[in-house]
Amino acid sequence: MSQDIRESDDQQEGPEVLITWKRISRYCGVSVDALINWRNNHGFPAAPLPDGRIAVTKNLIEQWLMARQEVATAKNTMAARFRGQVGYGGKIRQPAQDENQRVTDES
Repeated sequence: MSQDIRESDDQQEGPEVLITWKRISRYCGVSVDALINWRNNHGFPAAPLPDGRIAVTKNLIEQWLMARQEVATAKNTMAARFRGQVGYGGKIRQPAQDENQRVTDES
């Protein structure tokens, strides 16, 4: 009988919608606790269903993950610029070998 329930859940879910924290966590490769943290603190796009379960489309998950990656990349680039490791042309600066050598954008 549990097999029938699982099959009907999969049919309801469809190929692009994930229902339940457990299925979403498997798709994302993180724990259920991490997903709940993401939803509560970082805007993870899971929505509650009337029966209390959680649902989200795979497309929304991918968009959310890409947006978080872009933010992280921008923060890392800004931090590297602040530390003087990246020039505004996007080139990574190499630190000087000795005290007399100056660090420039060309090096």
